[in-house]
Amino acid sequence: MKKDQHPVWNVYDFLRTIRLNVKYNQHLLDYFSKLSMSFDLSLAIIAPSSSIATFGFWGTDEGKIVWQVLIAITAIIAFIKPFLRLNDKIKYHERLALGYDILYDEIISLKNKISNSQQYTGKHILEFEEIEKKEEY
Repeated sequence: MKKDQHPVWNVYDFLRTIRLNVKYNQHLLDYFSKLSMSFDLSLAIIAPSSSIATFGFWGTDEGKIVWQVLIAITAIIAFIKPFLRLNDKIKYHERLALGYDILYDEIISLKNKISNSQQYTGKHILEFEEIEKKEEY
């Protein structure tokens, strides 16, 4: 049997896949969190009741144009934000990242057991199958 065809490579392939899923979902979680924060900040800063609205610059001709553009952008953001459901996406990817992180810890533990024993036994195979089943949930 070739080295790369040994069943233990399934463990390492799964480990790599789980790690990539952790990184992917953490990246999306970070992206959606930053996007939500940006929207919230723009709504708070550009709201007519904010202290920025009192700056003297907005009284000039150029300032009035810039202020109107900013108000229009904020209105668009305020309209589309509920449809984007960013909070739902944040919760979803937070849950996925956590779940994959737990799986990653379990598969690392199995990898360490295999490395320490220097063999891939039936006990290891059963443990691996149990970990694989958890990914389906």
